Amino acid sequence: MRTILFILLLVANTLSAQAEIVRDCEGEITINLLAEPWENNTRTFANGDVRIAVLDYWDPANAAFRLAVMYLPNDYIEAEGRACKVVSAGGIGDGYNMLSLDGLKASYDPTRGLALMIDAEKYDYDAGRAIPGTVTVVINRATSQVQASFR
Repeated sequence: MRTILFILLLVANTLSAQAEIVRDCEGEITINLLAEPWENNTRTFANGDVRIAVLDYWDPANAAFRLAVMYLPNDYIEAEGRACKVVSAGGIGDGYNMLSLDGLKASYDPTRGLALMIDAEKYDYDAGRAIPGTVTVVINRATSQVQASFR
């Protein structure tokens, strides 16, 4: 029993230790990566100034999904366009096993920014199964920062 508990704690710590990756979209995404159906895999916030979209990279099948975050920073300059970031899981495969906007929860704190909680699964290659959780993405337009975590 102690061994099983130790293994479960080790797996949970390993998954939480893998930091989510937030990187620029430039050269990363194309329209054909937008997960179908489009109407189920995109949302807008802040009067259209923030948009998210689930991306499907198809491969590897158990880590194919990532999230695009597009937003107008507070210091927006029309010639520069929207800021764009891709959120992905850290570790092998880089993507999520599943991302669903169906149960999405959003909140706003002026000091932190817009927080989005998205149902997700990360594939645990060692255990050979998907681990359910929530990806929290915080978009701070004032600082032009996007942060992400998985629990």
